[in-house]
Amino acid sequence: MRRNCLLLRQYNITVTNVSVANMNSTLVNALSVTLKDSAVNLLAGLDFVQSQSGYVTDIKLTDIGAPAIKINATQFSNDYSSLGLISSNYRLSIQGSIAANLAGKLGNSHWAAVSVADSAANIVKNLDALQAHTANISGISLTDTGTPNLKLTVASVSSDLSVLNNIQSNYLLSVNDSASTINKLDLSGLHTSSIEFLPTNLIVGGTVQENTQVTNLNLSLIIDQSERQYYQRKGL
Repeated sequence: MRRNCLLLRQYNITVTNVSVANMNSTLVNALSVTLKDSAVNLLAGLDFVQSQSGYVTDIKLTDIGAPAIKINATQFSNDYSSLGLISSNYRLSIQGSIAANLAGKLGNSHWAAVSVADSAANIVKNLDALQAHTANISGISLTDTGTPNLKLTVASVSSDLSVLNNIQSNYLLSVNDSASTINKLDLSGLHTSSIEFLPTNLIVGGTVQENTQVTNLNLSLIIDQSERQYYQRKGL
């Protein structure tokens, strides 16, 4: 005679291909699960998945291609561990003041694209870290009112050019350095034409010269600091 045997306690198995909706009931007995569900369902239950992330070994999305997962900065900070468990490709879009927190977490190879929205000041503070992961960044939007000013040295402009070209909002680039250093700066690869030069040495010979290094610019938007002070003194 065949008998049915019921397991009345938790058993050490991993249940695979569990949906987000069935995750809670499955974990009553199983010690770990792998999830398989759509991006929409995962996003709807992301906070719960995060609360149980110690029991989740892998997450696979059932969508065709790389689905978009749009979250805000708070969700990213709270649910970062769960997002890291997704082994299939997806496009992550994050909105909020998150440049500082995001910069050190962009190494996930499954993130097809991350959009960044933050203030110009926060972007400037994290330029080098963002530059190291430009392959993961689809675009940067500045959240400032009006046209913000990004004040950088020649070295920063040269080393972080890819980040600057990823900025999709209007901004004014202020290059603040010695005149001799500015004269050596090649800006031919920079996408914005809203640039001003602010030489730090306002002495004879401290004027930026138009030369072969300073190219592809709208010269009407370039202001030498000595000229600016002249016009300020004149009240113009």
